[in-house]
Amino acid sequence: MDRPDVTPDADQGQWLTYRQIGDLRRISKPSAERLVRRHRWRRQVDNQGVTRVLVPPDWLTEAPSDTQASLPDITPSGSPDITQDRELFAGALAALEGTMSFLQGQLDTANRRAEAAEAGRQEAISLAEKTVTMLTEERGRAEVAQQRADRAEDRADGLRRRVDELEVNLGAARTEAQRATETMAAMTRNEVARKARGRLRRAWDGWRGR
Repeated sequence: MDRPDVTPDADQGQWLTYRQIGDLRRISKPSAERLVRRHRWRRQVDNQGVTRVLVPPDWLTEAPSDTQASLPDITPSGSPDITQDRELFAGALAALEGTMSFLQGQLDTANRRAEAAEAGRQEAISLAEKTVTMLTEERGRAEVAQQRADRAEDRADGLRRRVDELEVNLGAARTEAQRATETMAAMTRNEVARKARGRLRRAWDGWRGR
């Protein structure tokens, strides 16, 4: 006999498989499935696709060996085929219910994953928008800095042109000063020579008038 799952569920009972319920109540698995449906006990499907039922505490005691079932099979006399059909139908119905419960669990898992994926997508969109905003702001600051650099370069070019002009003017002034110096020197020499000639002339004239 399979060992039952003794994990309590908020003091409401224990989760058992149909086989465990049948072994505990000494009934067949189809009878255990009908017992569960009759009392509408909670059911769930685990990750392996096994259906488990929350059995109330007062049903967890092992039934006496002479107890056939809480819901006995009603087998009409001389009708074994009908009983077999009922067993097959009950088994198919239980399997269908188990499959539906399993699929519902899978759907719930898929929905949770879809919600998580949507939350991740929204977070990614928000992060992308923030990144675009930051890049736009950085581009604006870079353009302002470039404009300032361009204006500074223009001012530097103006200053360089002014220095070049001053150097040209200084060269011209030096040339003019050199010419003026040379002219002044020539004029000085001419004046000295003229005065010398005048003295010489007067001396000559004085000598001749003796």
